[in-house]
Amino acid sequence: MLGLAVLASVMTMSCATTQTSVVTPTGVVQNYLVPAGTAGRIARGEFVDVMPTLLYVKVGDVIVIDNQDTFVHTIGPFSLRPGEQIRHMWIERGTIVGRCSTHLSDRVTIVVE
Repeated sequence: MLGLAVLASVMTMSCATTQTSVVTPTGVVQNYLVPAGTAGRIARGEFVDVMPTLLYVKVGDVIVIDNQDTFVHTIGPFSLRPGEQIRHMWIERGTIVGRCSTHLSDRVTIVVE
């Protein structure tokens, strides 16, 4: 019984500190297309210009990535299966450094201002 009271107390405290923020869309949409054959071109060592290695966005901006390749691609925090499209609005500031399978460097940095 004491365990349930403690659990209820912890749950109440954690709920009380949750904050909701509203992000106003900026209207800026950045579109990126991963064309069919991208993975093969990269495997052959070719330069492919799909995504920048350094991407600047603002809170409220939207990114749309359309993977038309037959390969799963990772772009920062996103993983896209063949034929998949993602649409993401940035909701908080920060810097994301991650893998990017759409170019030879295999890295991407996304700065959200």
